[in-house]
Amino acid sequence: FDNYQPGQKEIAFKDLMVGDGDIIAEAGDAMTVSFVGKVLSSGSQFAANEAFTFEIGEGKSFPGFEDALTGTRSGAKRLIRVPPGRAYGTRGTKGIPPNADLEFECEVKSVARGQFSVAMEKVGYDRAFGFAVMFLILALSPFLPS
Repeated sequence: FDNYQPGQKEIAFKDLMVGDGDIIAEAGDAMTVSFVGKVLSSGSQFAANEAFTFEIGEGKSFPGFEDALTGTRSGAKRLIRVPPGRAYGTRGTKGIPPNADLEFECEVKSVARGQFSVAMEKVGYDRAFGFAVMFLILALSPFLPS
């Protein structure tokens, strides 16, 4: 990590905390992470999210981000450096110039495995509970006094 050279081909990371979750993240698992993303050369922040949820391999994020978080557990904190070829490359994007190396400070909030767990992670337990309550009310409404 400390020897990272701008423009290199591979991602680099440094674990600040290993984490203590039971599941080690791999392809197909859903993760919720908080992160702050910065352009490495300038230090300018281009993104931050307290609860970014994605499925590894689904393509919701760029490959370098997903690859750098594969192998982590809930509670892990990791610094990540991503070269342009594993991020936005020559095109850049809003707040990120072309050919920019990126740095992220990430904390893994949760890792879920299995169809039901992945679906719940992506939807969110609070939202799923709300849908269940609404469904129950609708199902019982014909039997409720008017």
